[in-house]
Amino acid sequence: MIQNYFFSSSFFFFVFLYSLTRFITQCSSVNPNFEACSHTTCGNQTIKYPFYIEGRQRSFCGYPGFGLICSDNGFPMLNISNYKYVIHEISYPTQSIRVSEAVISPPNATSSSSSCAIPRIYNITLDGTRFSFASNQSDLFLLFGCNLGLLPRNFRKYSVGCSAENETISVLGMPEDGGDLRYASEKCNGSLVVQTRIGNETKGGEINGDVVRRGIVLNWVVAICSLCEETGGKCGFDTNQTAYSFKCYCPDRDHALRCDPPVPG
Repeated sequence: MIQNYFFSSSFFFFVFLYSLTRFITQCSSVNPNFEACSHTTCGNQTIKYPFYIEGRQRSFCGYPGFGLICSDNGFPMLNISNYKYVIHEISYPTQSIRVSEAVISPPNATSSSSSCAIPRIYNITLDGTRFSFASNQSDLFLLFGCNLGLLPRNFRKYSVGCSAENETISVLGMPEDGGDLRYASEKCNGSLVVQTRIGNETKGGEINGDVVRRGIVLNWVVAICSLCEETGGKCGFDTNQTAYSFKCYCPDRDHALRCDPPVPG
């Protein structure tokens, strides 16, 4: 009886010890890439694939060219066409971002800044490999260096702000249709014509500085991450020259597209 009791106790002890050892081993062997690519935040926005914050996350947690800088005021910023853009909103379900050039809506703007000033901005150029313009937006042309006193009175409706250098000089925002744009561009001394976009919901309504500062909407055109996330993984990108491709970082290891279901036993 005593021998049976000793055998039974020893058996359950070894089973417990084996289970505990296996549990500890599994917990300590979580894929380091999975842990490295945990989602983070910049201000009130969640940052995850295809984006990553430079200096805070590893570059393989995002797509090449999607590295962000998180400003001191909590605004993510992205480099497009060699200019810095502030990201106001990120929508992962629609794969879109709303951005404006940093000089027109700087993340460190203060209430003392001129309410009418619109600094000179530049045309945004997209090569199609990272972003494309979202639909439901119309072209808007900005003309700098305009003196409203030299233009017909009805042109005042196009005023969206003033020059950052001289508040008596206006900035006009005009659609391409009609002859007003051509006329104004000829009359505005030293004008710089910049093409931007506004939402179609604004078309026909008042165009002001707030509409311009609101920015434009872009869609990103990289691999969709949903299948990986739905199976418990975190998306990333392998930039190794021999395996330049999307990766799904799972708790056990890296996978091509999705995490495999756990193997029983």
